[in-house]
Amino acid sequence: MRLRLSPRRLVGLGALTLAPALAAQSLEPLPAFEQNEVMIPMRDGARLHTLVFTPAAGSDSLPILITRTPYGIGGSLKRLEVSYAELARDGYIFVFQDIRGRYGSEGDFQMNRPLHDPSDSAGVDEATDTYDTVDWLVHHVPRALAKVGVVGISYPGWLAAMAGVNPHPAVKAISPQAPMTDTWMGVVKLIDVYPDSVEDDPKMGGYELMVASEILRGRYRTGFDRPTAIRPGRIEGYRVELHQQSYRFLKGHRIMVQVQSTWFPLYDRNPQRFVPNIFAARSADFHSATQRVYRSARHPSHVTIPVLTE
Repeated sequence: MRLRLSPRRLVGLGALTLAPALAAQSLEPLPAFEQNEVMIPMRDGARLHTLVFTPAAGSDSLPILITRTPYGIGGSLKRLEVSYAELARDGYIFVFQDIRGRYGSEGDFQMNRPLHDPSDSAGVDEATDTYDTVDWLVHHVPRALAKVGVVGISYPGWLAAMAGVNPHPAVKAISPQAPMTDTWMGVVKLIDVYPDSVEDDPKMGGYELMVASEILRGRYRTGFDRPTAIRPGRIEGYRVELHQQSYRFLKGHRIMVQVQSTWFPLYDRNPQRFVPNIFAARSADFHSATQRVYRSARHPSHVTIPVLTE
């Protein structure tokens, strides 16, 4: 199926916005790009909102660099001016895409969508959506080479990693930077509590510095492959890995471990009751709850920290 590109729009990247210190280095001006907005069809019929930026000058064929995101692609031009400025000078066709179910794209969004069952030929996931996107681009975008890279940071980094699962033959490189993986596989909060009085810096007296932190959803306390509800009033053990951290607690400082039932608004709200999918939780699913941490001979809550000697 061949889709018609929307009318082209010539966009310039602002060499005039360079700071004086950079301008003094006589950097090569950033090129102008032709911007095209397209809806790329997936194998199940959903269409994904995509922006394609092709260098306006020249007629040579160019490799493609793709960034897929759940955060919206409205500021993609600014990204070319700042984050991708060096790459923009090197000569790429840049592609930015709203993933399934987000912003201008069709379909349903599922956070960290799992890979579909290989026996389901009609199944879709972020790997198949990337495959279908790449296939459409190399066959429909003028001047595009069948050489594609996929790049992203954080959640887009995880999406870049998915591009490497059963990849399209045209995908030659992926760069998953700080990918959002294993988000639920640790750390409460490990905190360095400063002394009440710090002679060299009085404002730091009693300061609580977070050294390590992460999230462990209670539903996964017995295994990440078997989410189970928490029974009210039942005392259970939770083993939380703080992951690797090299940090020096100075003399006079104290170690604090903080446990809390939610980290909203930094992360999503906790319904505090078992629901199949917290991202689909309704207002009625949210309840107040009391959490208790026990420290006794029978229930000895503790923290184990390896100590390195100099």
